[in-house]
Amino acid sequence: MSINPFTPEHDAYRNGLRHFIDQEIRPHLSEWRAAGHPPPIKQILRQLGETGYLSTTFPERFGGAALDYWYNVILHEELARLPNGAIGMSVASHLDIATSLVAKYARQELAADWVPSAIQGKSLLALALTEENAGSDLSNIQTTAVQEGDGYILQGRKTFISNGVSADAYCVLAQTANKQGDPAPTLFFVPKSSPGVAVVRNLPTLGNRGDIAEIEFDRVKIAQQQVIGGLGFGLFIQMKQFFQERTIIAIRMAAMARYHVDLTIEHSKKRRTFGKPLSSNQHVQFTLAQLITEIESVKQFSYGCIRKMSTPNENMADAAMAKYAGGKLVRKVADQCLQLFGGEGYLDDHPISLFFRDARALSLAGGTDEMMLNMIARVEC
Repeated sequence: MSINPFTPEHDAYRNGLRHFIDQEIRPHLSEWRAAGHPPPIKQILRQLGETGYLSTTFPERFGGAALDYWYNVILHEELARLPNGAIGMSVASHLDIATSLVAKYARQELAADWVPSAIQGKSLLALALTEENAGSDLSNIQTTAVQEGDGYILQGRKTFISNGVSADAYCVLAQTANKQGDPAPTLFFVPKSSPGVAVVRNLPTLGNRGDIAEIEFDRVKIAQQQVIGGLGFGLFIQMKQFFQERTIIAIRMAAMARYHVDLTIEHSKKRRTFGKPLSSNQHVQFTLAQLITEIESVKQFSYGCIRKMSTPNENMADAAMAKYAGGKLVRKVADQCLQLFGGEGYLDDHPISLFFRDARALSLAGGTDEMMLNMIARVEC
């Protein structure tokens, strides 16, 4: 049975946000695609920040509204309705991943300097974890932070970094040594303006054509104040953050899938074959009904993860299940909706074609399907 967690206040917020997106972002998507460059994420964040859509769930000490997390769920569900997955991915990477990390774990002075501007859309943050030979296996990262005097020297290269080109600062995971001299990953806050930080290149991708970059850190000096969450606690902190990140990805996938199924339903009612609407075909009806049922299952399971967030019931396997199920489903929905649109859906700039390309990334970002199964097996088996 579906359980609606949203109040009339939530619904009013959603209606206002949807109107804002439809007026301020959606009309420009074709123009940005035609220009051949990623959506201007800094401009979009400024617009969202100025209207308060980024600050709803952050504490008042940062200038936030301290509202419940369902407001953030609404933000991601509404952005998921855009035929451009890169925008939602960039906002999630900035807000729920990097800014949330700084707000929770950075030293008070650093958080006070950066979080207010981040939730106002005035600065853009990115999380730099992935390396060429270390994706979900974060214990195997090769980037190092070697102690020198009262601080550290950061050396290494990160790749597939969302918001990497445009970011004003990065949360970087690097290997440090614990008291016994053993490797102990630590998170560091690194402003982009620091000497030795360089954007190597923006990475062209199949879908989600946004700001995804390779970043080099060449003997970057790091002060003790830039350590996030304590020396050697980087892996522990990031594993906790994965629950939120993967749940939000699953939320986005369910919303993307439902929006495009709704487009397909509308199309099937207008498209006529053999003198009848396509929607009158029982096979079409059953295909769409099955997709709607599976989408609702993923959405409700993901809502259950939101309810568990930051409680003793938070379970990494739950978030992994939501993301794994959502990743498989969103690809299935994209394929079957494109099939029902026929040749029209195969056109390069058609919303279903764009969705088909964007959907593929969601079984990779935040951990592959195989890593999700590995996590589920370790907990449940």
